[in-house]
Amino acid sequence: MIYALYNPLAGNQTCEEQSRKLCGLYGADELTLRSMADIDYAEFFSAISADDKVIICGGDGTLNEVLQGAAGYD
Repeated sequence: MIYALYNPLAGNQTCEEQSRKLCGLYGADELTLRSMADIDYAEFFSAISADDKVIICGGDGTLNEVLQGAAGYD
């Protein structure tokens, strides 16, 4: 599974719209689009498998937030 985590405030609040373009590249059974506004990182990272992929949509602050949330998970 591929997870796309987007920051709804990034890109002058256009990140969600821009992230939805990924849906055209992947099938509905391959991609899950998630807003970072309501994500619990401990729950998220403990629930995904090592084979899953995560796409981060946003800027450098968004990337930093996700990396901090992923700390301690393989």
